[in-house]
Amino acid sequence: MDTIFSGPLAETTGPKYGAVVQTIEKAIETGALKPGDKLPPVRDLAWTLKITPGTVARAYTILTDKGRLDAQVGRGTFVATPHTPQPMFPPIEVDVVAHNSETAAGPFSLFSPHLPSLGQTDLIRRHLAKIAEDPPSGLMHYPNATSSLPARRSVLHWLRDTALGPISAEDVVLTHGGQNAVLLILQTLLRGRRPVVLVEELSYPGFRRATEMLRATVVPVAMDENGLIPEALDEAA
Repeated sequence: MDTIFSGPLAETTGPKYGAVVQTIEKAIETGALKPGDKLPPVRDLAWTLKITPGTVARAYTILTDKGRLDAQVGRGTFVATPHTPQPMFPPIEVDVVAHNSETAAGPFSLFSPHLPSLGQTDLIRRHLAKIAEDPPSGLMHYPNATSSLPARRSVLHWLRDTALGPISAEDVVLTHGGQNAVLLILQTLLRGRRPVVLVEELSYPGFRRATEMLRATVVPVAMDENGLIPEALDEAA
């Protein structure tokens, strides 16, 4: 390993962290670095290469996210064992409900299937451990109108080509994911003691669940191969 990091980083036209990434990846591919080998601590490698610790840390993070390195809290950073992709689950077969069909066996299920494990759990665990060790400024505090302003402005910038009419950052509400957004919208719109919401028979289960949680009665409207049946909607209304 000493020959891999033997001196200052060679001159490169790109970012220095990219050169560190390429050096480590090449060493892994040629066998100079083997699975389980421990890499130098960030500050030690930065001193050897005559670059900043932040540059080395960024390179390590990129390689960890790519699965080339394994960062273990309290132990260090190691060359990861090559990952063998798990076979994907076979397609989920569902029974189709056909209107006026006597042979229909059961309904569609629009709930998300169980996803295969491709390392996402370990990736989340490692990043949460890093945040717990050195939390970014403000992360552990409740957001307020001032602290969330940059994020709301970023949302407006992202939506700049969307025909939304005159809106400002004050009109943007940040939510904790799509399900939280659905709940907030329904809380804003629903009125009365027992509101009724008409939904397509094949609709997002999370929307149905959120509607039920907010005391509303969910009424499915029949569909055919072309979508919602207008006469069924008229009758339900």
